[in-house]
Amino acid sequence: MTRIAARRDAKLLSLACVVLLLAGCAFVRRNRLLGRWKSESTPERTLDLFEDGSYSMRLSGKGLGFVSDILGPVKGRWSLQGDSLVLVHDDGGVEKTEKWPINELHRNDAVLAGERWHRVEAFP
Repeated sequence: MTRIAARRDAKLLSLACVVLLLAGCAFVRRNRLLGRWKSESTPERTLDLFEDGSYSMRLSGKGLGFVSDILGPVKGRWSLQGDSLVLVHDDGGVEKTEKWPINELHRNDAVLAGERWHRVEAFP
């Protein structure tokens, strides 16, 4: 094997490792987001992110929780795009997309679009 071929193989191996590392980070981030989250701010909201890519968000808490019971939660699908959580739902026949930057993400708390959320339940 020549030196040029060895260098080329080393570069290809390095590139493959970087690609696998980035894919692994996305997988970990997605798994950390799965579950039920409650917002810290008022009005308190509950966000359920399911493994199948669907989500449900409703008002919760003592003051406005009954409104979501009457109107029902907002339901749609979620995905990750770069460093953002993307929520897509139907709003009266028009598809609405919200892109929330992931400012911080830990096992049991996160800052999404500048708002702190706490995980209350992890989904498998």
